[in-house]
Amino acid sequence: MMVSFRDAFSGFRRSVPLLLVGWLGAGGLRAEDLYVDYSPKPRVQRLTRPTVCILDPHAEVDIATSHERGHRLLAYVSLVEVAQGSAVDGLAQRHGLLAVGTNKDWNSHLLDILSPGWADFIIDQCAAPALAKGYDGLFFDTLDSVERLAGADLPLLKRYQSALAKVIEQIARRWPGKPLVVNRGFALLPRLKSHLSGVLIESVYHSFDPATKRYRVLSEADSAWVEGRIRMVQNLGLKVYAVDYASPVQRADALRAVRRLRELGCIPFVTSHRLNGDIVAPVP
Repeated sequence: MMVSFRDAFSGFRRSVPLLLVGWLGAGGLRAEDLYVDYSPKPRVQRLTRPTVCILDPHAEVDIATSHERGHRLLAYVSLVEVAQGSAVDGLAQRHGLLAVGTNKDWNSHLLDILSPGWADFIIDQCAAPALAKGYDGLFFDTLDSVERLAGADLPLLKRYQSALAKVIEQIARRWPGKPLVVNRGFALLPRLKSHLSGVLIESVYHSFDPATKRYRVLSEADSAWVEGRIRMVQNLGLKVYAVDYASPVQRADALRAVRRLRELGCIPFVTSHRLNGDIVAPVP
């Protein structure tokens, strides 16, 4: 199983010319780099070029200064999973959202997203406070976790996927023009493409195995499958952000991965599995 952005919440340069990114999809994200940092005090100040930054919405960050430097800030919102014992977990319980499963790999609860209160919780308790702080948009994680919830029940999976699509559509209507990015969720993209500014795809060439606690290089077959998904997303007219996971001692391999990702037309970022702002590649 590949590393996920939820791992960070359970605890979560220039070798070739950069691909310039224009105004994307439903919301504006004019930036040339990607940066992910879920630490309480993200090190956004070290970024020298306009960058799309995915951050913990509760982090201590100077939003005004970040905007002056051309950065665009996306607040992390997990739609299905919440880290056990986290503030969001407690908030969900206080709003009557029950856990209907667990993910032991990441020590997280899986929320009942068919609950009548789930959509209001995501919109009013997660999205609205982040945007009120000045975040430019939202990054939605754990869409694919509904596959764990549904198991082999395909009709139930369709219901889960419909619930996810509806809440993203509601957010897009409530905050028109705000950039929205999703982590994978390939089955939903044809429906949601007009509302999205991009799709993030993890572990194209390098990943982290939570079972062994080791970084690994994906097989050519596995990478080829992900490359196919990247092209599918691009054919929908959506920008692709790519995040690989590697140790700093693997920088040479990480730089090669960055080169390949750029050749695919992606905006790459290689970091550690801790997702605490470590920049393995591109070298800042």
